[in-house]
Amino acid sequence: MRFFYVLFSSFLLWGLCVNSWCKELYELKDLEILESQKSFDEFFEHARDIRPSKRDDYWKKMLDNMAEAYSLLLTQEQVKQASLEKLNDLLQWPELKTNEFFRINRQKAGLKYFSNCYRTVDAQTCSKQLFDFWRQDTSLYDFGIQLGKLAQKNDSIELELLWELYKEGLQHESSAFYCKEEHVRSLAEFFLLNLRKEYSVNPACEKVLRDFFAKKVSSARDPWPIRKRYLDYLIIKEKSGSEQDFYLALFLLSNPAPQKGAQLNKAWTLFERLHKDPVRREKLLEKLRLLDPLPDAIFSIESVEKRKAFANLIYDSFPEYIDLYAKTCLDYLKGKNKFPNGTPCLNSRSFFEELRKRKDNKSQQLAADYEKTTNL
Repeated sequence: MRFFYVLFSSFLLWGLCVNSWCKELYELKDLEILESQKSFDEFFEHARDIRPSKRDDYWKKMLDNMAEAYSLLLTQEQVKQASLEKLNDLLQWPELKTNEFFRINRQKAGLKYFSNCYRTVDAQTCSKQLFDFWRQDTSLYDFGIQLGKLAQKNDSIELELLWELYKEGLQHESSAFYCKEEHVRSLAEFFLLNLRKEYSVNPACEKVLRDFFAKKVSSARDPWPIRKRYLDYLIIKEKSGSEQDFYLALFLLSNPAPQKGAQLNKAWTLFERLHKDPVRREKLLEKLRLLDPLPDAIFSIESVEKRKAFANLIYDSFPEYIDLYAKTCLDYLKGKNKFPNGTPCLNSRSFFEELRKRKDNKSQQLAADYEKTTNL
């Protein structure tokens, strides 16, 4: 009986040792040797052999040195997935969460890994790993932007996830620098034009985008749905003044299929008020005069009745624009002045057709001049 008891005890002790109960514990002097040899795997495996009460500043300094050296080494060589996972494991150590050098080197190694990943592995797998890697440490905004640009370049991540990567950077006071970059700007533009509060950006970034929007809406050759989004945003942001007049006028003049809505109502009201305010009309005309081509989609409305109604509104309330548009079109057709962008009047034919229907002498004269010039 005693024999079986001894045998059972031996098996029990053997099982405990297999489960690391009997593993050899390293001491500080052992870790010192591993640090001097840069034996990273063994060092990290045994660094916590030191009892918590003995993990003093000296031990912490050794850990910092090894974590920094290991992460720096990975920035200088090809990073494998196992190494990336090791960096994530180390990041969970409370002692390393505040080590800036380790965290920055971890990010550099991550960028190196994912740049190679997109070249060698399917993009969706890389993007999932990329987002998971970033989620481990989201405190450094510029890293999120760098990862976002990499994922966006490979067109392999959902827009909502891209926003998560970019958000901290776009809301930071240094955001203007990033918002000038094409990839960042295009994403910020997409979300900002949704006019939802959760997609806010820093005012510095918003100014960069608004300047960009202003240039975009000045080209009538852009598709109307895109221009409308820009204009909706700019109209909402501009509460009053000449800029508000400009965007509302551009909204109406550029609209090929006006539908009832708040913006259209504002634009219509503006034109009604322009009728009694020549100074306001002149300020607006100066801004519209700079556009090439001139906004004229309103003259191409398919509905005859609607086209007539809008044409009459503009003619009666803002005759200066009618004069500007007619003269510019005729100058182009007669070869006067230079028009490097081609025709400045994309819908001149329908415009002059509407003039021909009016009975006043001025409209008839302009329509006749157009017919004579074009031999129609």
